[in-house]
Amino acid sequence: MNQPRWLEQAISSVPHPAENRSTIVRVTVSVGNGMACGFCHKGIGEYAMLYEVDAMVPAGIRRLNFHRICYHLWESIDTAVH
Repeated sequence: MNQPRWLEQAISSVPHPAENRSTIVRVTVSVGNGMACGFCHKGIGEYAMLYEVDAMVPAGIRRLNFHRICYHLWESIDTAVH
């Protein structure tokens, strides 16, 4: 997969969640509320957009929260795996 160098560095430097999505059921975007990001594990503050993702993972449907860029990084990891 041909991806920008900064994307490769970001993906390799952050421990990504064990569950890679197989199917996204729903995505909701709202204002951050301090919850931890499922990718970088930092809080999603009120000045950031919160991506709430309901994803079908091996254990069933699970809600994951992401910063905008972390959501896209998580998607790119899953795409690279499959």
